[in-house]
Amino acid sequence: MIQHIKLRARALQQQHRALFAAVFALRVLLFLLPASVIAAAAFFFRGRWLAVSVSVCVPVLLWASAVGSLGGAFCFSALAEGREATLRLFFFAFRRKNQGRAAASFLLSAVLQSVLLGALSVPAAAGIRLLLGALRRGLPAVSGVLLAVGTAAAAAATVLLGLRVHALFSLRSLFLAQGCTARKSVCLCLRIGARETRHLLALRRSFFGWNLLSLLLVPLPFVRGYVCQSRALLFSAMNLCPTS
Repeated sequence: MIQHIKLRARALQQQHRALFAAVFALRVLLFLLPASVIAAAAFFFRGRWLAVSVSVCVPVLLWASAVGSLGGAFCFSALAEGREATLRLFFFAFRRKNQGRAAASFLLSAVLQSVLLGALSVPAAAGIRLLLGALRRGLPAVSGVLLAVGTAAAAAATVLLGLRVHALFSLRSLFLAQGCTARKSVCLCLRIGARETRHLLALRRSFFGWNLLSLLLVPLPFVRGYVCQSRALLFSAMNLCPTS
């Protein structure tokens, strides 16, 4: 299933190269403008002016990320459903109502993810604290190994559960593109079943090599669109639309 979806996504990307390139460029531009202001402020200013610049630009950066994500979701959802997609769809995200939905959903999902990840990390954090304290006081070798293994297992479980949580919220913008409110988009992410979550994680793992290549060498423009279009096709294939 995943391989078939990726083939379809790549075919759609080849057929709409200009659209994918434009969406990528706009999303990068939306991100770079406030980010460059923050970088310039950090270089030229100190103290109060730096704090003012960062406090103004960080919310703009978060807004740009939320709106850009929704704009891309409009385009990728249309292609996944077999509808005509033009760059005009991307700019639907800039309508006042859509901006509000995108920003509210982004903030709500960020808060929920932080709370969930914080709760999931408690066992690992407790294990690390116990291990460090035991090492300072001196600990028998066998007990130290057992405690270290338990702490490593708790940390690994935290990472795996964190990836699962993040995979659920990766569909947030696609729910918004279907007309959901900010609250409903987050609630629907939390209600995604185990079978669908496995598909999402499998899709994410299948792009590990491409993402690593983009990170280590140079950001490859087509990878982002390829991933997002594959996710939109999987979303459609799993029939997660709220109207269904």
